[in-house]
Amino acid sequence: MDVKKALEGLRDDKNRDFVSSLLPGIEKSTILGAKAPQIAALSKQIKKAGEETAFLESLPHTLFEENSLHAALINLEKDPRKCFELTERFLPYVDNWAVCDSLRPKAFAKNKKLLSEKIEKWLSSPLLYTRRFAVGMLKTHFLECDFEPGQAKKVASIDCGEYYMSMMVAWYFAEALAKRESDATGYFYPGVLDEKTRKRAIQKAIDSRRISEETKIRLKEIRKKR
Repeated sequence: MDVKKALEGLRDDKNRDFVSSLLPGIEKSTILGAKAPQIAALSKQIKKAGEETAFLESLPHTLFEENSLHAALINLEKDPRKCFELTERFLPYVDNWAVCDSLRPKAFAKNKKLLSEKIEKWLSSPLLYTRRFAVGMLKTHFLECDFEPGQAKKVASIDCGEYYMSMMVAWYFAEALAKRESDATGYFYPGVLDEKTRKRAIQKAIDSRRISEETKIRLKEIRKKR
């Protein structure tokens, strides 16, 4: 299959304008505007045809949709070890939040011990989106089963000077509040997170449908504290 030709066939100029508006710093010329369900469907076609290897080895890509497709193909990999290998190879090329957040390999859940070790490594990466991915993995895989208080402390200690890192940390704590309120509440008070991230976490929690109205009222009071 000619993957680039298949992606070109999904071009949508109207959606391209919308996607480009969400990805500052990404050249519009590298965006086709293909929709996420179309990318997911194409990844399944490629996987079914057994043609994913050549594409996964063709890094770096030039199009946003190629990177989105790459993430989708990794998500379909069922073997944990291979999935980790593919992810490690791909992470240095992830250069935006959309591709970063679409990379959600289910196979990681089969080896939480190895995932925990990899997260430790990723958190210390100099690459913004590798660090963001690490926090996303903590949010996805460790807020319910296998949660440890030290994980939240590590997330709270991350340098959130970069906007997209701050937003992921805020998202992590909003999710933590929904799933582990007693463990997470203390992080919403002043002096634990940097102030911008704290307020972003509070707003995300207030916007969540999974947070009780009673907790939201308390958060609004906490937000006023300095």
